[in-house]
Amino acid sequence: MGVRSTQLFKYECRQCSVTVVTGPSSRERPAARSHHGSFQQAGILGQPDVHAGLVRGKLCGFLLHRRVLQTDTRLGSSRGTRPRRRPQASEGGAPACLFHPDLSWGRSEGNTVSNLIMIIPPIAGAIQTFRDGLEVRYIFAFLGLAAVGVGSWCFHMTLLYEMQLLDELPMIYSCCVFVYCLYECFKQENSIHHLAIVILFMFSVIVTVVYLQWKEPVFHQVMYGALVGCLVLRAVFIVTWVYPWLRALAYTSLTVFLMGFLLWNIDNIFCDTLRDARQKLPPVVGAVTQLHAWWHILTGLGSYLHILFSLQTRTTYLKHRPKVKFICGMWPVVHVETDKAS
Repeated sequence: MGVRSTQLFKYECRQCSVTVVTGPSSRERPAARSHHGSFQQAGILGQPDVHAGLVRGKLCGFLLHRRVLQTDTRLGSSRGTRPRRRPQASEGGAPACLFHPDLSWGRSEGNTVSNLIMIIPPIAGAIQTFRDGLEVRYIFAFLGLAAVGVGSWCFHMTLLYEMQLLDELPMIYSCCVFVYCLYECFKQENSIHHLAIVILFMFSVIVTVVYLQWKEPVFHQVMYGALVGCLVLRAVFIVTWVYPWLRALAYTSLTVFLMGFLLWNIDNIFCDTLRDARQKLPPVVGAVTQLHAWWHILTGLGSYLHILFSLQTRTTYLKHRPKVKFICGMWPVVHVETDKAS
């Protein structure tokens, strides 16, 4: 076979300088531009022997699960244009700057291992909650946070689209559990508010369906932010009007979470600069600049402290005797004596 010449469209992202080349199809051009909504058409390129592939990953943290044309310059290639169904994380596309500065396990192990803070402590918290005979909703809260950690671990280790969903959707589900726990903390013991459960369940289903169809990361971020906003408002009400002595725990949880959110944005904006700096710094020092790993650590810790705040609010209202203890003088846990105080 001779060399085939095909016109392709090239788009360059103004935010991260990532270039995506697509075919002349009207369906592919908007798909490429939706990377940030800020792609610019840089021109039409003629390339030989084009074959298609699916890129399942992210460009600067924005979902890319659509057709991207790749160029094979070898003469006489007999490759067709049918997309491959199971691409590997390293095929095609650009690195996922926001979540995965590099596509190899060795260079991204910090982003993966940092999820342990969202896995081990919540599992231990769920076990302690079960032993204390507390309400099952808090077991679900701890396990929900652990599910987020497991999903994030799987995504950062593989960069597969399915694992990305396993990372992002449990954030919505677990936060719905947090909302239920905090807004139902002043009710009778073991009471169940069925209407609240139905509303939160339907919210989760709607977000899931829309996100699977739309695949717009900003939608996921807005929905998650709305849930976090509900938690913040409720927590401020509790420490202002009900239990002011819990202010330190509530505000520590919020501050730690916001610090993680700040580092997440810095990593998003200065991804290329930080990646170049890591290549010049000693490995130990460079590891500190893995700001997305710090996002995992700080938001994981902030979420864990929020569960403790919610649990202490609930058990105080039920006239149990909650006590905050520190394992090895460092890690906080809540131990509850279930016999009610007289």
